[in-house]
Amino acid sequence: MAAAETPHHPDEPEGAPGRRAVLRGISAMGLAAFTVPMALSSNAVATTEAETAPLPKPDPKKKGKKKGAAKGKKKGAAKGGKLVKDGDTPIASTEDIPVNSGALFEADEYIITQPKAGQFLGYDSLCTHEGCPVDAFDTPGEMNCSCHGAKFDIKSGKVLDGPAKKPLPKKPIIVEGGQIYKAKKA
Repeated sequence: MAAAETPHHPDEPEGAPGRRAVLRGISAMGLAAFTVPMALSSNAVATTEAETAPLPKPDPKKKGKKKGAAKGKKKGAAKGGKLVKDGDTPIASTEDIPVNSGALFEADEYIITQPKAGQFLGYDSLCTHEGCPVDAFDTPGEMNCSCHGAKFDIKSGKVLDGPAKKPLPKKPIIVEGGQIYKAKKA
C-alpha cells in the first residue's frame, strides 16, 4: 500500500488526515525548526575581506608612546570629559557606605565603595568570572562574590583571589550634597 493510500480509521472523521500524514507533517516541522536557525547562523558568521585583512604593523619609532598621553599622567585616570548626573535619583546616601567597605545596589547594577573616609568609588556589580552579583563586604578592604568566592580590592577593583581573572570595571559616580548619583559623560 502506498503512503498516500493510508486507510481510513473508523474513529477518525471523514476527510481527516491519516496518522502517517500527521507524523510526516510533525517531522517536517521539526526538521525546519532545526535547519532554518542553522542556515541563518551560518550566514551571520560570514566575513568580508575587510574584516579578515591583516592589521597594520606598529611603527617602531612610536614605541611605548600613546597618542595624546600627557607626561606624568596617572595610569587609569579619567580620559577627559566632564561628568554629569545620570538622573535625579541618588543611588545612595554617603552615610550608607561604611569606610573601608562597600555596598551593592543591585537594581542600579552598581557597587559603591568607600576605601577611606570621604572617597567614594563606583564599580560594575557583576563578577567578571561568571556574572554573579558581587554581594559580600564582610572583610575590610574587600568585596566578594558569594557564587564562586572571587575577591576584589575596594580601592582598585583588582582581583585579590580567583577564580575571576579580570578586575571589576569602574563605573562613574558623582557625590553631591551627601548623595551618590550615577554619572555619565556630558
